[in-house]
Amino acid sequence: MSVGWSGPLTGGLSGIMFQMIVLHVSRVYFTGGFKKPREATWISGAFLAVITISFGITGYSLPWDQVGFWVCKIVAATPEATDGLVPGLGSLLVVVLRSGYSVTQFTLSRLYSLHTLILPILAISSLLIHFLLLRRQGISGPL
Repeated sequence: MSVGWSGPLTGGLSGIMFQMIVLHVSRVYFTGGFKKPREATWISGAFLAVITISFGITGYSLPWDQVGFWVCKIVAATPEATDGLVPGLGSLLVVVLRSGYSVTQFTLSRLYSLHTLILPILAISSLLIHFLLLRRQGISGPL
């Protein structure tokens, strides 16, 4: 039995990545890195954290096994919770995410495109913006 990309090692590494994000955000928060004049740096960092989590979610579906199928089904159904705030918006987002009313091959194609094309472009451009802002303003506290 061979262990593919969705094996136990990958799950552990994604957990470590999530912990690193939480630690970094905590450090920036406690040193006041979100306050004036560093609001743009904070926003770009928050956007990078969302992109990083999105890499994990879209990457989980790439092997297209039982785990990947159920991750797609659950994650794609999550926006439906916003129907309580704006009726119909969550259902529309679910249909857009799934490329239809159920999880199919089109859903996998959409998540694959997100994982390999859209998210890397967003990540690189956000990293450039984030690093340029850090270079211009400096860090908020001691390392």
